[in-house]
Amino acid sequence: MKKSASLLLVLALTMTLSACGTQRAAPAASASPSPSAAEYPQLEASKTAVSADLNGDGKADEIYLDTANADPDGQPKITALKINGTDYTASLYDGTGFYSDSPDESHWALTDVDASDGMLEIAIMDFGPSDDDVTGFFRYDGKSVTYLGSVSGLAFAQQADGSCLPGDLSFDGAGTVGAYLRLSVLQTWFAACDYRLGSDGKFAPVPQALYYPLKNQTYPVKALQDLTVYAENDLGSASSTLAAGGTLTVIATDNARWVLCKNASGADCWLHLSEDGQQIDTPSGAVYSGQVLDGLVFAD
Repeated sequence: MKKSASLLLVLALTMTLSACGTQRAAPAASASPSPSAAEYPQLEASKTAVSADLNGDGKADEIYLDTANADPDGQPKITALKINGTDYTASLYDGTGFYSDSPDESHWALTDVDASDGMLEIAIMDFGPSDDDVTGFFRYDGKSVTYLGSVSGLAFAQQADGSCLPGDLSFDGAGTVGAYLRLSVLQTWFAACDYRLGSDGKFAPVPQALYYPLKNQTYPVKALQDLTVYAENDLGSASSTLAAGGTLTVIATDNARWVLCKNASGADCWLHLSEDGQQIDTPSGAVYSGQVLDGLVFAD
């Protein structure tokens, strides 16, 4: 199923749907796609031979990808990847760090992350162990297949009627993939985030000073015990004690040691986290966040 470039761009900017059709916030904003990359991503059917110039040598490559779950020895794996008749299935996994759990058995995608390099990418979508959607990217240089890493979200999302629409990811054609990131501190939450290829050739999140939850969601919380509140994200700043029963609204985090909140008066304040990011400063020491604040979200 392929759509016109204009339709893809409109849908990709206005809709982000998970595999089960749940609407999600748009990925982090990126520059307008370059004209040469505007036709991508393209949705492709599993178990169907596709012709495309993967490595920019001016010659069409024949790609055959069977994304059905082979599940050898209890480990979910893609059944087959063949390019120009050569079997590269093993190279998807051998020492690459690529992991599949619940691959989309019906579709994969062709993408053009960076229009200037002449390369296209094979993108494999996976629904994860508990709806933790992820897309893995691979490049073919004419001799071998290289894993570029994975980003959270799906390039395309299948609807209840079997049709597919552009999903969580956006592509600017200049090396950036807009997606989202599961934050690693305080609770279970997600933030819009751009990914770029790092010096190791793998996709990595572009660091942000602060990460704001998808849809700019906020979390009203109530203190279950006394906790320490800081005026700035600096341990040397003025601090005070919020008594048990007091309220805050969680706004954002640096995804390391600090959480930005609004107090009951609407003023900014900060919570400081311990080294593991899961404990909050209190007058009696660092305490697990779920024991300090009521209203946080914890899910796996």
